[in-house]
Amino acid sequence: MAITINGSGTITGISEGGLNDDSIAIADLSATGTASSSTFLRGDNSWASAGSKWTDTGSDIYRNSKVAIGDWSSGTIDDQIHSKVGSGTNYIRFETVDGGSAKEAKLGVNGSGDLILSAISDTNVIFAQNNAENSRIGTDGIWRFGQTASDEPGYGNTTVGCSIVPTQGTIATSRNGGVALIINRNSSDGAAVALRREGDTAGWINVADNSVTYATFSDYRLKENEASITNGITKLKQLKPYRFNWKSDSSKTLRDGFFAHEVSSVVPEAILGTKDQLVTQADVDSGEFKSSELNDPRYQSIDQSKLVPLLVAALQEAVARIETLEAS
Repeated sequence: MAITINGSGTITGISEGGLNDDSIAIADLSATGTASSSTFLRGDNSWASAGSKWTDTGSDIYRNSKVAIGDWSSGTIDDQIHSKVGSGTNYIRFETVDGGSAKEAKLGVNGSGDLILSAISDTNVIFAQNNAENSRIGTDGIWRFGQTASDEPGYGNTTVGCSIVPTQGTIATSRNGGVALIINRNSSDGAAVALRREGDTAGWINVADNSVTYATFSDYRLKENEASITNGITKLKQLKPYRFNWKSDSSKTLRDGFFAHEVSSVVPEAILGTKDQLVTQADVDSGEFKSSELNDPRYQSIDQSKLVPLLVAALQEAVARIETLEAS
């Protein structure tokens, strides 16, 4: 059976459901408007021009290669799909049902003009090019670049890539066989990195032609209760320099240095941590360590530059003794 509309506006080819004469006139449909080659019959039983707009439950749909949704009492349609609301946030929602479970995301703009991209089904926001993922924002808010395996590439793992952990203010980057972080300053010498504590500067990493300076404050205006270092030689003799190799170094290369706990009693400000310290729950709660590191060794470290004042004091004492002997 074929259904056709002839040039006189009559539908033919229908032979079922009480239409016994095998034809029905357009007028019998009681449709409003004018039927023609340039109009179409809408769901509300009216004829509309294919080039004009029609409204259904507040939505405006344009047939001239554009779709408009929302409040179009005024304004022009600028793009192929154009959604508009009178006020508030305007969202376009996307939904897929996989295994009976709906997954949804929204793309919108708020009253301030901010773009909003929201995964609302406890899922990730994935950025891709040519259908290949290059980064994602996880349900935990962590932005991962070039990898999906780690919150912090290079922290207890060998994952290559980058991540930003907004809740911690952490940026982690890891790379195989190359520079993982580049910090550059053009045009002049000066600070490339500023180090601050509670918003106040504590030091810098400065760059100049072919040189780097690791600078911390030493201005007299910041200091008080100054006193000369005495017994420099006595204290110096308590230091025990060694030749050793690191256990993790398969080459067993010998190096010069100290045991931190032996230095702590002589120059305590040169040492961070305490002997045989372990990672505590408080360390984990502070965010400094991960829960997987609980009860792991928390190794001591040393800033050997803080030994310099003692070395200078001991040398001055030695020079004074030499000069006394030479004068006698």
